[in-house]
Order: sequence, then structure tokens, then C-alpha cells
Amino acid sequence: MTTLTMTWWTDRRVRWSVLVAAVLLLAYVELLWIDAFPFGHHHTGDTNNLVAGARSALDCIDQGVWRHCGHVSGNPGSGVFPYALLQYLPAMFAVWLGASDAAVLGFLARISVLAFAGCLGLIAWTLRAHARLAALGVLAVLGSAITYQATSGFGEMLAAAVVVAAVASVRSRRPVLMAMAFLVACTAKETIAPFVLLFGLLAARPSGSWLPERRVRYAILVGCVAGILLNIGFNQFRFGSFRNLNYTQSFMQTPGIRLKVEILFGEWFSPVVGLFWIWPVASFLVTAVLVIGLIRLAINRRDIQSWLPPLLAGGVLVGFTVGLTAWYAPFGWTAYGHRLAVPAIPAAVLVILLVAPEPFNLFFARIGGKFGLAFAVISVLVAVSLPQTFAAWTWRQALAETSAESTDCSGPIYIDKTPDLYFDCLLDTIWTPGLEVRRAAYGGDEVPNSARVLSGATLLALALVVVQPPWSTARRSEEEDVPASRLTANDTD
Repeated sequence: MTTLTMTWWTDRRVRWSVLVAAVLLLAYVELLWIDAFPFGHHHTGDTNNLVAGARSALDCIDQGVWRHCGHVSGNPGSGVFPYALLQYLPAMFAVWLGASDAAVLGFLARISVLAFAGCLGLIAWTLRAHARLAALGVLAVLGSAITYQATSGFGEMLAAAVVVAAVASVRSRRPVLMAMAFLVACTAKETIAPFVLLFGLLAARPSGSWLPERRVRYAILVGCVAGILLNIGFNQFRFGSFRNLNYTQSFMQTPGIRLKVEILFGEWFSPVVGLFWIWPVASFLVTAVLVIGLIRLAINRRDIQSWLPPLLAGGVLVGFTVGLTAWYAPFGWTAYGHRLAVPAIPAAVLVILLVAPEPFNLFFARIGGKFGLAFAVISVLVAVSLPQTFAAWTWRQALAETSAESTDCSGPIYIDKTPDLYFDCLLDTIWTPGLEVRRAAYGGDEVPNSARVLSGATLLALALVVVQPPWSTARRSEEEDVPASRLTANDTD
């Protein structure tokens, strides 16, 4: 750990910037809880089916039915719909308490708000020794389309929080805690276990070692295996099969390499759903850590431990989006933005900052040493992040603009009946000419002035902590003396 990160708490101005940012962040979460919640996407179709599935599951349990719950042999469907186990647990709890469907959906949306706050809190707590990195991680997540998920009934926000919790747990080095955290994280999505495992191993790896110590990696592995077994058991309960019969139907798979590549390109660059548009700071971190890894590879390819972890840290998220291209609905529509990527992105941000803390610390320290450059970077960070914080209020208008231009796509289109037309309309939707979706998402009368002011102030406070403009001559001299070559040097944590 460098002097710049060890002594941040003794710097009065940085300390007060951190405290102000924390207070403003709590106020923003409260605003979501009170003001944005009524506008949240609660009745999504999928969430309504989830509640119906939760009722079916409880009925089967009451009747002692532990296999083929609501399932007819030879039919890929089930009365317990094919969603992840983690989504069902809170829904079943609310149904068991006797809540109505509307109350259950509201309960799930409230959980999303709490999961959003927990996600930001865990990132900040895990990186607390690095004030700059903690603020950067929080800024990357706050300034994204996840603010839409924070008040919706979808399960992606909860999934993101438990995956971040699993990554954060490795810093405790407590095997039982880690095993439980990774078990829960692997029930967030049936396909997420390999990525959670890689996140854990990267975050837990000590500097200078290939893998974490034995008790840590065993705890991570045991938790992941247990989570996978729970998913298999849940499929036995609802399908009488080891696999999810509904989601593994052949017509739900994207055919051909070319189509997958087009979808992958859209996942990152489409103005409708592209991560560079709706997760701008997080996308910058992914790009930067991959560049760091490639530079280290070019400098000394024999020092594998210096360049492989950064490449893996960025590559895991890229790999996750590659995997989504195999699914016929890679964005999880109908929803605003790229819903299915949400469970992995906050954890990827945290892992990137844990794997390569020194380059990001030094990069922003050098920027902060020059007032003009610091002002420009702060302005950019706030400008690209601020519109994203409005998504909790503007998602409905943005979703209304998310449509294909072709008249052939105006009616209902079914993947099992007209697959070619379905994928043509999918690509047409994500590459609709113009920026109407972005204009609708980035503001309107729906956003209260309190949200605009509070979001801007919160992002500004976080950006100030990230850049830390020069407040004294001594500090400026210290930071300007940092050699540029250290930006790609081996990290010390």
C-alpha cells in the first residue's frame, strides 16, 4: 500500500470530502426509497410470474410434493417458473406471510433498494483503505443504469449485491463466511457460478502468488459447489430434471457465430443498451485494466503474475457478456438497459480495483496534481454519470422509445415460430437510428429537482475524492514526482 492510500484519513480535506460524499449518498438512497419507489418497475411480467411460481412452490411443499412441482412430464414448462432460486426465496417468504400479489411485488422492489445501498456500501467498505478507489468504485456503480434496477421488482439488483458480498467476504479470510457468501451468490443465476468463482480467486489472491491460500480457495470452491447443487436440487423440485428444461430448449439458443458477434458488439456499444452508454465509468475501468494487462505483457511477458490478473479481471466481465450472446434474449427485455449484465458488473468493478489498485491510484493522483486537468476530469466524471442517476424516474419513457424501426417488427414476434425475423428485429431494436432512447432516459419533467441537485452533488463529492485536486504545494510536489512508469508497475496491496 502506498503512502497516498495509507494516510488519506489524516488529510482533513479528503476526510471531509469522504464524509460529505457518504452523507449525500445516503440521502440519494433515501430519495429512491421515498420518491422514486412509486415509479419503479414492479409489474414486469416476469415478476408477476415469479409470484405465481412462489405460490405454486408453497402449495407443493404443503402437499409434500418435492419433484415435478407443477410440471407435466414431456412439457418443458412448470408452475414454478424457470427463474433463479435466489429470486424465489424472498417472494416465497412474503407469500408465506399472506401478502397479496401487489404487496409481494412491492416487497421485492424494497429489497432492490436495500440491495442497491448494500452493494455501494460493500464496495466502499472493501476498498476503505484506498479512499480514491472506494469513491471510484461507488461512482462507477452509482453512475449507471443500475439506478433503474434499484426500484424494480426484478431480481438483478439483489443478485448483484450478493455477488459483491461474496467478493467482499474474501477479505475477511473466514472460511465459513466465505463459503456461505459464495453459496448464496451462485444461486443468483444458474449460469453465474464460474464467474463468481473467478471473481473470488482473483480478489483473494495475495500479491506474488498464483492462488489464495488453501483454506481460502477451498472455502470458495465449497461454496460454489454447494450453490450449484442447490440449483440442481431446485430444478429437480420444479422440473424433475437436473437442468432447467425451459431455458435449455434449443430454439432459445442464438444460432451462428456472426449473430453472436453482432449481439456482443451491441452489448457494449449500442446507444440503446450498450454498456459504454449506460455504465460509462465501469466500462472505462474494464478497458483500462485490460490495457494495463496488455502493457505489462508487452513489457515483460515472462512475468505472468503481473499481466495475467488484470487481463482476467477485465476479461471475466467480457466473458460474461459473451456468454449472454448465446441466449435468445441477451438483454433480459422487457426492461430498461442491459438487465442481464447487472449481476456481474458491480463485482467486476470491485475486483478490478482490488487487482490493480496501484495504477488507478497513481493515474488519478497525477491528474489531481494539475488543477486544470483535475477540473476537466471531474467535469467528465460527473457529466457522464449524472444522467444515469435519473433512470429510476425516466425508465418508462426510455423503454417506450426502445423499439425497432422496421414495420415487420411492429406486431408480436415469437422466437419458436419465426426465429429469423425475431433476431432481425432484435438487431434492429438495438441499432435504431438516432438517440431517442438516450434523450428520454437522460431527463425530462419526470425527474424532480431534488433528484437532480442531490445526484449532482453526490457525484461531485465522489469525483473530488477520486481526483483529489491539489490543496497544498507540498502535496502537489509529492504527487507530480510519481514516475509515469509506475502506472504499469506491479501492484502492492
